[in-house]
Amino acid sequence: MHIDSIDFLKGLAIIGVITLHSFTSYGIFEILVLQSVPIFIILMGLNGALSLNRTGFILKDYLEKKCMRIILPLIPVFFITLFIAFNLNTKIKISPLFILGQMPIYGPGNYFIGLILQSLVAIPILWWLSKKDTRLMLIISFGISFISEILYYYYSFPPNDYLYELLIFRWLFAFAIGIALVDTIVSKKISFVLKLGISISTALVLFLGITHIKFLTYPGYSLGNVFTFLFPAGIIIGVIFLGISWKPIDLFGKASYHIFLTQMVYFIIFHQGYILNLVISIGLGILFYFSDLKFQSLIKSFKIK
Repeated sequence: MHIDSIDFLKGLAIIGVITLHSFTSYGIFEILVLQSVPIFIILMGLNGALSLNRTGFILKDYLEKKCMRIILPLIPVFFITLFIAFNLNTKIKISPLFILGQMPIYGPGNYFIGLILQSLVAIPILWWLSKKDTRLMLIISFGISFISEILYYYYSFPPNDYLYELLIFRWLFAFAIGIALVDTIVSKKISFVLKLGISISTALVLFLGITHIKFLTYPGYSLGNVFTFLFPAGIIIGVIFLGISWKPIDLFGKASYHIFLTQMVYFIIFHQGYILNLVISIGLGILFYFSDLKFQSLIKSFKIK
């Protein structure tokens, strides 16, 4: 089941990510712009669950699909960032975090690659647990995310901001929400508990956005944490229920992973003003996307032969 509104949401979210990396403050749009990453993560859970519901979990097929979709595009990005690091005479950062997608030179949002890689393990586990008991899956993931926020806020663990963003634990509840939303999307019915949760989360986001109080989390994520994730979930439900879609933005959504990788590399070197940041990142990202599709089709044709 392909839902065009999901592509539309991803398209808006990738525009939001480029906006995040273009400015240091966002004025009246702050509340919405800061939902870009949570929307992406919830949609990853939703898409992952929809896919697993359709195909089941067959390890070989799952790994092959994810290697083609996720790992393959990372290879040229790694070598491009390595080339940039050499030319900028920058100390090359190869660490154990390389296995979680850390590039030789950091670009904005580099941590998100690691989140995607961790999600390849987390989403099937959460999906399996949801088949046993969705409420239990949500409770466990909420508890893990809540504890991770407490550990960072009070005990500075993990010890730096990059690891705080990178490790999946604080985001786990957002992935779980996406998986749990499948029933809501399919049935087109919102339970009372979900309505209540969205209402409370929305009220909290508005309160924190207006007062700028830093709430049990790293300051940059006051509007994106375990207590506020149901707010972007409400946005997702609304857009999907209304069937909102527009082909140009849908295309941005289909190419969002490639656009994300492109903007990460772009911002290492350039910062040309907001409009150019958008045009160049999205334009090159879409070109990267179609090139990758062509390359993947060539690989598949060789396998068939």
